[in-house]
Amino acid sequence: MIEAGQLPHLRALQERGVSADLASVAPVLSPVVWTSIATGRRPEAHGVRFFYADRYSIRVPTLWDRFAASGLRVGLYDYLVTWPPHHLPNGFVVPGWLRRDDSVWPPDLFQRIRLPRYAYSVSNLGSPEEIVANIQREVREKPRYWNRLWKELRPEVGAVTFYALDQMGHRFWYTVPGGSPPPGADPRFTGILPRTVREVDRAVGEIVASLGPADHVLIASDHGFRASARVNRRWGIRQDWLLATAGLDPRRDGLEVLSSFMNLTVRLTPGDAPAKEEALQKLAGFVAKIRAPGGSPAFDPITVHVPERPTDTKGYPDWFAQSLRETLPAYAVYAALVRPEAFERALREGYFLVDGKRVPAGTLAAEHDFTGEHDPVGIFFAAGPAIRHRPGRLRLSVLDIAPLMAYLAGQPIPDDLEGQFQRALIDPGYLDRHPPRTIPAARAPRLPAEKGRTDNAEDEETKRRLRALGYIQ
Repeated sequence: MIEAGQLPHLRALQERGVSADLASVAPVLSPVVWTSIATGRRPEAHGVRFFYADRYSIRVPTLWDRFAASGLRVGLYDYLVTWPPHHLPNGFVVPGWLRRDDSVWPPDLFQRIRLPRYAYSVSNLGSPEEIVANIQREVREKPRYWNRLWKELRPEVGAVTFYALDQMGHRFWYTVPGGSPPPGADPRFTGILPRTVREVDRAVGEIVASLGPADHVLIASDHGFRASARVNRRWGIRQDWLLATAGLDPRRDGLEVLSSFMNLTVRLTPGDAPAKEEALQKLAGFVAKIRAPGGSPAFDPITVHVPERPTDTKGYPDWFAQSLRETLPAYAVYAALVRPEAFERALREGYFLVDGKRVPAGTLAAEHDFTGEHDPVGIFFAAGPAIRHRPGRLRLSVLDIAPLMAYLAGQPIPDDLEGQFQRALIDPGYLDRHPPRTIPAARAPRLPAEKGRTDNAEDEETKRRLRALGYIQ
């Protein structure tokens, strides 16, 4: 598309800087790879290996934290695995779409920029029309929001991510030139993925236009895309409807929805045990009432109370076992696993049975046919006064981005980063004037320790249980 002149803004960056194929890390999952980009470490080191991870899952310092500890103002908008938001001094954080609530840092961030709150979300999306409208809103709104954040809060280092092409690539890969539409494909979406690429290019141009001549811009994707060998059906659950109809309110009842895609997974936060148990039973009881036409259950439930969780998790799906390890403390973790045959029948006949009454199928769920899958090679662009113009396309790793960011931010490169500082990207004259510096990781600045997930509520709940057992008075 660049060669065909369809992406003028990416082409302009390419013509004054560099572009590259960008090798990802395994597993090729967005939370995993974006954390590798932010830390310069492989998943084995940084600890994020699945979708439900939060910021406390990261076992090593991120570049964002290191920059902030060095006194730089850091701004993050929709970056993954940043929930709950870190209180970066003089910076800001809007967590990415895996957030479990709407908290941002500072709390009055959107009031400061005089715009209503906006962050990308994938919750409760059903029909293809809703998916497309959500994506179109992102590419339309996000450049405006980012530019306002950049202007008003003046970060010295910042990152903003777009999810449009990832979500679009899974569902509409068949719309690329030469793609093979699956049976029943809606002709209204013909060519929509290439159109979205052009819209992302326009968004990139809008952001780059707001930068000054001394600024550097890096563009990276966490992975690429390719056609799936077959169409893979996935299911989305309208979590807001389900919880509200069950009489539950996440904020009031202390519920965190970890997933509403292919399953409904909920973490009940620590606290008043009788109230938590009442909420858990209310949720489990309501889910048990959801049936396919004919009366078969729509979900298979799993409930694990914490801290009395089993030490042997071999009988659980891998993602659920990982949830038990990574989302603690909790009163309990509950999952309602979709039964595909029940959902297929409900969508085919147009309704679910809920407590014996018919509910339109689309009220509860929607099917998503995936025609694209992740490819382990993504894209990279860089431009700015330090970047050397090199024609052609280089080959880099996502792990090489962190040392490059450190260098461009004027910081010494910590020696625990696993990627390489790619000198070939830097203008030779600039490199002579600004030789790279390194620093032992143990001596790199660090932000003060921040309280993690083990909070007072969990401590009090543990004490209550020990008192009930007679271990403490």
